[in-house]
Amino acid sequence: MSEGIRRVFEAVDYDELVREFPPPPEYFETAWRASPEAIERVQLRRLRERARAATHVPFFAKRWEAAGFDADSIANSTWRALLVTLPALAVITTQFSHRCSASSNTHAPLCVPYSHEL
Repeated sequence: MSEGIRRVFEAVDYDELVREFPPPPEYFETAWRASPEAIERVQLRRLRERARAATHVPFFAKRWEAAGFDADSIANSTWRALLVTLPALAVITTQFSHRCSASSNTHAPLCVPYSHEL
C-alpha cells in the first residue's frame, strides 16, 4: 500500500540544502565571510535558477516568450524582471473566474481566482 508514496524526509535533499544554505556555525565560517563578488555570483546563480523554474509556469512562459525573454540571458543580479503593470494585471484578472465562500470568522466573502487554462 505504501509503494510509490514519497515521504516528507525523502522530498528534500537535506545534504544539498545545508550545502546551499549553511546553518550556523558553518554559515559564519563560509557565506558570512564571502567577498561581495562571491555573493554576487551566488545571487546571480540563484536568480537564474528561479527564472528557469518560472518558465515552466504558463503565466510567465507566455509573457516571457512574447517579450523574447530567456532566463539564461540574465547578466547580473540587479536584473529587473518583466514586471506586470497594474493595467495589465487588471486585464489578466478578468480572464479568471472567481469562486467565493463566506469566511467563518469575519463572514466576509473569500474569493479565490482560478483559471481552467493551464
